[in-house]
Amino acid sequence: MGLPPEQLRLYGRHVVLPEIGEAGQRRIGASRPLIAADGSPGAAQWALSYLDRAGFAGRDGSPSPVDLPSDDDVRRIAGRPELLHAAELFAGAFAAVERIKASVEAGEPGDPRVTRLSGGE
Repeated sequence: MGLPPEQLRLYGRHVVLPEIGEAGQRRIGASRPLIAADGSPGAAQWALSYLDRAGFAGRDGSPSPVDLPSDDDVRRIAGRPELLHAAELFAGAFAAVERIKASVEAGEPGDPRVTRLSGGE
């Protein structure tokens, strides 16, 4: 059973990846992101944006938890105040990729806490 033509048009680039394929894209489309309330709000906005573009179902579908770093972790990742926005983007994108990997059962879990965008405190 293939994906509907509209989904193939939107997500064809995912379907051709062996790690995702049609079955993985169907799993992604059957899940809705569930953001923890204690995560960074800035990172949450970016994560939801990426997950929406990946094809997650929004309000319909089964809940799919998304782990986000705290605001403190995002500030530590930034390293400097002027990099906070970039750190929120990084943390949100990282969380989205981790949720996608879990949905399609591909790859090993990563840890954004080992990343720092700047060298100094």
